[in-house]
Amino acid sequence: MKKYKIGIIGYGGFGRFLHHWWEKVENVEVVAIADSGKNPKYVENCKNYHDWKELINDPDIDIVSIVTPPNLHVEMACEAMKAGKHVLLEKPVAVTDEGAQKILDIQKETGMVITVNHMIRIILLFKNSCN
Repeated sequence: MKKYKIGIIGYGGFGRFLHHWWEKVENVEVVAIADSGKNPKYVENCKNYHDWKELINDPDIDIVSIVTPPNLHVEMACEAMKAGKHVLLEKPVAVTDEGAQKILDIQKETGMVITVNHMIRIILLFKNSCN
């Protein structure tokens, strides 16, 4: 079974929470984080990026988990899909209808999978669907 490699953009409290739970899923591995906060976090055994664009262009990453303020979601999600990455996006998807439509348009254009995270449910769904 393929092991999916995840990169997390945004490593505040919720980014760390997701990392903790992804570690419990057998067929996924967090391999990178991007954190551009005032006090960027450093995570051992991960590639550490200050610029989220470097993370989405990392050829080793299959899935990008976006855990940033909502006003950044559209640009990050669209760029990740254009880079050939599947996306797990925190809610809300976008702050405008136009932003949400842009995400849908890019998803159709690229064929990448994008889903919205509803806390731990997505991790359990992913774990069960890959068995």
